[in-house]
Amino acid sequence: MTMAFVYQEARLDTDAPDNDGMLAFRHGRLVAVLSRLSSIHDEAEGRWFVEALFRDCSILEPPTFVDLQAFEAWMLGAG
Repeated sequence: MTMAFVYQEARLDTDAPDNDGMLAFRHGRLVAVLSRLSSIHDEAEGRWFVEALFRDCSILEPPTFVDLQAFEAWMLGAG
């Protein structure tokens, strides 16, 4: 059985406009901190960016994600 991800909104303390954040938990553990990209990122605006990843720190440049379901699919495929 695959446990669903649980998310908690968080404001990120940054000087950039990308301060809408989301904490991602799975099995009660924090697996990632994501930020929603702002308009300064042109066509990537609104996508989710992985600020910190705790499950597999060997991934140097994770992709951006159109929504949280795409992030979940990537996480489940990556691990």
